[in-house]
Amino acid sequence: SLALVLKSGKLFLINIFYFFIGSQLLGFAGAWSISFLHDSYEIGLPQASMLASVQLLAFMLGSLLLGYLSDRYGRRKIFIVVPFMVVSAVWSGFALGGAAIPLRLCIAGLAVAGFFSGAFSVMMTLCKELSPKELTGTAIAMLNTFGFLGIAISTPVYGKLVEVFSVGGVP
Repeated sequence: SLALVLKSGKLFLINIFYFFIGSQLLGFAGAWSISFLHDSYEIGLPQASMLASVQLLAFMLGSLLLGYLSDRYGRRKIFIVVPFMVVSAVWSGFALGGAAIPLRLCIAGLAVAGFFSGAFSVMMTLCKELSPKELTGTAIAMLNTFGFLGIAISTPVYGKLVEVFSVGGVP
């Protein structure tokens, strides 16, 4: 069943999207956002923690709304591709602006990226719908594997980026 899931081009593509959405959301928000905000904007840890939670709260809201809209309109692809493009645009802006981005704009960007990362829920649904009934468990397990792989690979990368882009960071 694993070979059949891996051979499915559509399922593999969803896994790739899940890899990148998971890595940016949980790899950054889960491990480095507080350090980034604290170091780059020289704010206290309590304030950095509160501001970092904006991304995760937006993710929860985005998951509910994007999942609802996807079900309501009976469409999945648009609720995966468009959010992926928005999240990519936000992170491109962060890459170009670094710590020079004003704090309010940074928090807004994290909220937008968090909200559109709610495409997670739509990807899980699409994975279930695209896989043969007898392979659903394996397909969803593979999707989770790609998500966690993205997080595992991206976490040290984000750590290095936080070090480079923070106020006291050394490139």
